[in-house]
Amino acid sequence: MLRLTQERERRLRLTLERERRRWSRAELARRARLNPATVGLIEAGRLQPYPVQLAKLAVALGLAKTEAPTLVEPACLSQAPPRDGGLQSEPGMTQRGR
Repeated sequence: MLRLTQERERRLRLTLERERRRWSRAELARRARLNPATVGLIEAGRLQPYPVQLAKLAVALGLAKTEAPTLVEPACLSQAPPRDGGLQSEPGMTQRGR
């Protein structure tokens, strides 16, 4: 479970926003008028996008252009805090019933 949480935290906000809309990379690319391979490379962290590319992605996602730079931040920096207030159990610990 901890490993899954770490992997999710490393994902970019771009990926999170796309998945929330249940869009494929190709669909996001079509709406942003970008090459699907470009979107894939940005999401994989293998391409540093130009500001104009980020702006196109933000607009396609229905976000303000001013939010564009946050699309390449880890999703954990852009999300609301977890319901437990950010408290996480240590591995091997169990939570008591409420």
